[in-house]
Amino acid sequence: MADLRFTDAYEIANYIKEAEKETPVKAYVNGDLSQMDTSNVKTFGHLVIGNNESIQQFLTSNKNAINDYYIENDRRNSAVPMLDFTTVEARIEPGAMIRDQVIIEKNCRNHDGSYY
Repeated sequence: MADLRFTDAYEIANYIKEAEKETPVKAYVNGDLSQMDTSNVKTFGHLVIGNNESIQQFLTSNKNAINDYYIENDRRNSAVPMLDFTTVEARIEPGAMIRDQVIIEKNCRNHDGSYY
């Protein structure tokens, strides 16, 4: 996603309306992946990552070599990616849903003025 600076709600709504929607998923696969075509997905050992449509095609195409699988997802038809927390110099609680392009300053403060 480009470095965008939205100045009002209409710009945000228009971006979401026009953006390509994705359903990113992770599939934990038990089977022999060595002979599988992984050109439309990313593989890390037995972890397969990609858009849901590509993952479903991958699982269907390779069903004879797959013993079992488990799929994780946390969004559907999403237009705005999630923020990369590794770049934030502030406390982020588990389960926080923060979208890309949000600016969180170093050592940001809690609503009562205390630091996180």
